[in-house]
Amino acid sequence: MKISGVSFNSPCPVPDNTGGEKATLLAKRIANVSNTAEKPLITSFEVLKRIIGEERALAVDSVISYEVFANGIAHEKVNKQSDTFFYPPTGSNKAKIYATMKVGSRYDAMHITHGANDLNVLHTPDNVFGKNSNDLLKDNNVKGPKAFINGGFSAFLSHMLIVRPATGPGQDPNRDSSAIATGDKYQGHKIGHADGCDNKLPIPGEWRDDYGHIVKDKRALLSCGPYLNDENMNFADQRFNYYYANGQKNLAAYFQGNLTHCGNPNPRAAISINDEKDVTLHTLTTDRYKRDLGVTMSEWKEIVAQGAPNATSLNLDGAGSISMGYISASGKINQIAKGDEKLRPVANILTIGASPKNNTDQSTASIERNINS
Repeated sequence: MKISGVSFNSPCPVPDNTGGEKATLLAKRIANVSNTAEKPLITSFEVLKRIIGEERALAVDSVISYEVFANGIAHEKVNKQSDTFFYPPTGSNKAKIYATMKVGSRYDAMHITHGANDLNVLHTPDNVFGKNSNDLLKDNNVKGPKAFINGGFSAFLSHMLIVRPATGPGQDPNRDSSAIATGDKYQGHKIGHADGCDNKLPIPGEWRDDYGHIVKDKRALLSCGPYLNDENMNFADQRFNYYYANGQKNLAAYFQGNLTHCGNPNPRAAISINDEKDVTLHTLTTDRYKRDLGVTMSEWKEIVAQGAPNATSLNLDGAGSISMGYISASGKINQIAKGDEKLRPVANILTIGASPKNNTDQSTASIERNINS
């Protein structure tokens, strides 16, 4: 039995020692399948049970699996429920991810071929506290096949502090003014750049240079952080840690958009774009949504690098804001990962569709470290 040249009777089309790059290659091979599918077109379990039998295939599939939703869109999973199950094979990308994870956590990645050519950001409308990912998809009548993931930070908690927006003549709206309480007035505002939105706040100065930005057509679609390709970024630095050495809370953690969460375990999300313009979306979620089963930013940086080798990557809002999945051509939403039992209102989401490599009609998104305000 074959689907677009992938034989179920031949060796597994994706070897066990592959990382995100090879899963993208699998998606490329499924070149003629229908793009109207509402469920996976091919899964690792379907392949493996014909090779090693259903019982062993179930055991492997419970830990590591892949599935192809549409031409150019694939999903991979690494699920760690035990320290005693030594799979995937030693030395592989997945083994390195598995070794970094805690028991009770799960890594998911969506790989979208040349997805930077069809990347868009949907913002919660100004003067609206926030909408969850599913509502944003429905409100904007998004049809697939596309992958989606939550985006950047917002002023989520009214009691925290913000950097007052600069509004005077000649003032730079993305530079510091003074600290004030969020209150009802600024609750739900996006942190950093958000093209097309008025309700946005400056990035707190202590972390401004640690942020990255998704840029398209010279427009900064959103900001978030940290940027994950700086080898000199030291996550042991106090600005990345929630507590001081004496156990007291870092007062900088009261600022909306702060990065003090980096030094503590948390569920995480990220996006990567490589030179071929392939996009990988990453999440790490935990059993019962427990934060202490997550990873620090140093660990997350390594996981993302294994999931999307040789790519530029940006951390996105994590923990309860996580929402990643696939939307079909009919608009059916397949939720793959989420950070809480109930989807949280978010500042924005990204939608990404696969695109032919030679498609020159579309502009291309990129991840940039420093941009002009």
